[in-house]
Amino acid sequence: MPAPPVYRFGEAELDLGTYQLRRAGEVQALEPKAIEVLRLLVERAPNVVEKEDIFAIVWTDTAVTDNALTRIIAQLRRALGDDAREPRYIATISTRGYRVLPPVEIIGARPADPPPQIDVPAPARSPHLRATSLVAIAAVLTLVALGVWLAIRARTTATTGAPDVATMASLSPIPMTPPGGFGGFMTFSPDEDSIAFASDRTGTMEVYVQGLAEGSRPTALTSNGRQNVQPVWSPDGRFIAYHEMAGNGIWIVPSRGGVARQLSPFGAHPSWSPDGKRIAFQSQRMTDFNSGGSFGATSTIWIADADGRTPPSPVTQLGQPAGAHGMPAWWPDGRHIVFAVNGLAGVSAQPTLWTVDTQGGAPAQLSADRMMSPEFAIAPDGRGIYFSAAGTHAIWWLPVVDPERPAGAPRPTGLPVTGDGLSNITVSPDGRHIGWTANDPSATIWEARVAPGRHDPPTSLVRIQDIGWRAGSPTVSADGRIAFIGYHSKGGGQIYVIDRDGHSQQVTTDRGDHGGPLWMADGKTLAILANHGDGAGYWTLDPETGHERLLFRLSALPVPPNVQSQMRGPNAGVWLTSDLSKAAVAYVRDGIPNLWTIALGPDGPVGPFVQRTFEKDGASFASWSPDGRRFIYQCTDGPNTHLCLADADGSNRRQITHDDGQNFIGGWTPDGETYVFAARRQAVWNVATVSLTSGEVQQVTSFTGPRFYVRYPTWDPANSRIVFERFEVQGTAWSVDLPPPVTARAAGRSCSAGDC
Repeated sequence: MPAPPVYRFGEAELDLGTYQLRRAGEVQALEPKAIEVLRLLVERAPNVVEKEDIFAIVWTDTAVTDNALTRIIAQLRRALGDDAREPRYIATISTRGYRVLPPVEIIGARPADPPPQIDVPAPARSPHLRATSLVAIAAVLTLVALGVWLAIRARTTATTGAPDVATMASLSPIPMTPPGGFGGFMTFSPDEDSIAFASDRTGTMEVYVQGLAEGSRPTALTSNGRQNVQPVWSPDGRFIAYHEMAGNGIWIVPSRGGVARQLSPFGAHPSWSPDGKRIAFQSQRMTDFNSGGSFGATSTIWIADADGRTPPSPVTQLGQPAGAHGMPAWWPDGRHIVFAVNGLAGVSAQPTLWTVDTQGGAPAQLSADRMMSPEFAIAPDGRGIYFSAAGTHAIWWLPVVDPERPAGAPRPTGLPVTGDGLSNITVSPDGRHIGWTANDPSATIWEARVAPGRHDPPTSLVRIQDIGWRAGSPTVSADGRIAFIGYHSKGGGQIYVIDRDGHSQQVTTDRGDHGGPLWMADGKTLAILANHGDGAGYWTLDPETGHERLLFRLSALPVPPNVQSQMRGPNAGVWLTSDLSKAAVAYVRDGIPNLWTIALGPDGPVGPFVQRTFEKDGASFASWSPDGRRFIYQCTDGPNTHLCLADADGSNRRQITHDDGQNFIGGWTPDGETYVFAARRQAVWNVATVSLTSGEVQQVTSFTGPRFYVRYPTWDPANSRIVFERFEVQGTAWSVDLPPPVTARAAGRSCSAGDC
């Protein structure tokens, strides 16, 4: 029985049996829509495939813009190592469509895995019947073997729960919340008749319940303006637990409406145990709407009794495992909890999945595959986990046999999904429906004028459509030029510079990934983080000529003794002084991050790292003063993140922010007397300043709504303004009905009690 074909073109192979693209033998991460577009191109090669045909075949019954196809083609080109300007694999035919350039060779239909061989003794036959009989016997044996093979294959599918790629790819998801604003965090009721979700349709995030019958309208369960998110049904359908962003903590409200009660004064991402008696949650609050989880460096997993009679208790400890623990989900046995660990294992760290036995024992790693992400949902039968695959816009499947044993190799489901970012994956209790929040993020560079007596509304400096999907991490020179990172279609970053007349220009053009721009003390040269394929490192960049010179590679940084890991963050977790004489890095020891510094010479690091902070709850993200004699850093205090100031050697430490909320680093004024930072109050982010002399805090912007946030504000002395990154996330909940699972009866075997 032939299997789907394998197409070879150039160094690439498109295997429709495994639904994978391989380049030089290495599997490339692609979302299902990209596989479908590439399949169409190779099947019709060398002919041009018209855009209209692609939309009609790949986006059947779905209205999308040209941008959707452009994004997919860009994703394919990245996977193929192709360049639109000098294409080797996919050529753009102006105003018409696309075509594959290399000759396409079909190296399959590959034969499928051979059916089991069955030895049947041949009965005696008379000579004149032997030839005909042998043909008949061969035909019968083939049919028998084929039937046995199909039964084994179906039984294997039923045992592993692995989704069938071809079937899943043919499904048609539908939106469950209207576009515009944010409507997400969807969860199915136990009786499958309703959904709960969170929406900002009234201006603040509230929890809603809506029936799935035609004509049903959403009913608000909360209306207190406290930015309520992450609803989840109790197993009996009577209650909904949720996280309150503005006040922190876990709350429970009757699913038909009523008075809410607080279960825990801290924590986020609640998850009910299968018996409805306990709720697991992460200790740190949700700080933004980004995909991939939102939990601070000191987050751990806790459990509370749903009746609230006993106080919450931890089930994981800092450092065991190393990293931040979040987004817990109960295993169907009601004993184990699966949780994500945001990696702190160096600059290439990635999330991993772990399990912990609530009756005791150390956490066990479930999966450390490079495709894993913290966005996951456990199949109700416990046969596997759906997750948003890292670096793709796709939902994958992780087969699991035992929660205390390592999982199998993940594989794509083929499920056609929407959105540039996937979050809040959810599965209905009967396993027949899967949902997710399709995030549409964008970020650009803004300015806020702060001249005396002048309070102009903040405005955007960069049109996002000129960059891609994100412009961020701005840094301002003494003469008012702004350097920032621009990201194209989720690809690597490039460095841009806005000149004094407001015109932006891309100043890096190679295929390397670039980040962390910092104007050096001369005001003319940038220090940037770059990876040109031979290892990440810091380089100097002349924006006038584009010339780069290597300063040092990150691998040259020595690792202090007895530390478990390095904090991840912007700039690869390395913060430099403007004269490049010192660097700060946050390392984790005994589960707690703190800052270490090292001297830099002309050829890189000089001497060992020295620990400079000793915060009991953690320190990270250093911001050096203009003269390099002091630094401000983020110091954790329970659920709050404050700003602390210290001399370069760590002495004279003092806290400079005190209001409840989150305070993230920004930039200094040239005189070193005022600091600009990002402040989160009542779940809303704004730009603020603090006087390092008087301690007075002033809010500069007046943004509202938790789906927006600001980052990396910095002072522009030449124009009396604050320049910052403003990020927005729109979200829509989607759902799709899954095909019936393969049962034991369908697999062609009899059922015994408890077996079917």
